[in-house]
Amino acid sequence: MLDRIPHEKGAEFKVKAVMVNPLDLLPKDTGYYTYSGSLTTPPCSEGVTWIEFKEPVTITQQQLDAMQRFYHGNQRPVQALNGREIWEVN
Repeated sequence: MLDRIPHEKGAEFKVKAVMVNPLDLLPKDTGYYTYSGSLTTPPCSEGVTWIEFKEPVTITQQQLDAMQRFYHGNQRPVQALNGREIWEVN
């Protein structure tokens, strides 16, 4: 899918008859952590429910490079819990 990311802002790339099974994108162990947080980009609004898999999904350096070219400023430093609870789901 990363090979299909348009290079120009607002451009679209349409592909017909592509089958993607979302389950193939998930780790084998689907246990996860969930917590309330905020957006990672301004205005960093609260009210976001985050879900993070226990088992990381790995990507290649080429995939990381492609994502970094496409997404700019899509993160901020890790924040303190500030009293938030983290729930573990198996």
